[in-house]
Amino acid sequence: PAFNEHLGRAAAPTMHDVVEQIIKPDTESASCSYAELLPPNAPDIFASHNWKTEFRFFFKTILRHAKTTFPDNFLDAKYWICSFAVNQHEPV
Repeated sequence: PAFNEHLGRAAAPTMHDVVEQIIKPDTESASCSYAELLPPNAPDIFASHNWKTEFRFFFKTILRHAKTTFPDNFLDAKYWICSFAVNQHEPV
């Protein structure tokens, strides 16, 4: 992994890594978005992200937001996240 000078340690996986190592392989045979592999649901929230941020920070932020916004049912909150909702096999 690359060294993160700001954190003073090796960088954890970013959204780039999640797309390349998880989303693309999991959706390759169907050539679809990751979201299309799941039951259809209307999102509650649109969430944007920085592709270079460590994925764990993005995930913690989403979880904290869900707990604050939907305290009684935060695990049921549905987020629209482009890297999961967009077909990564199609040219941009």
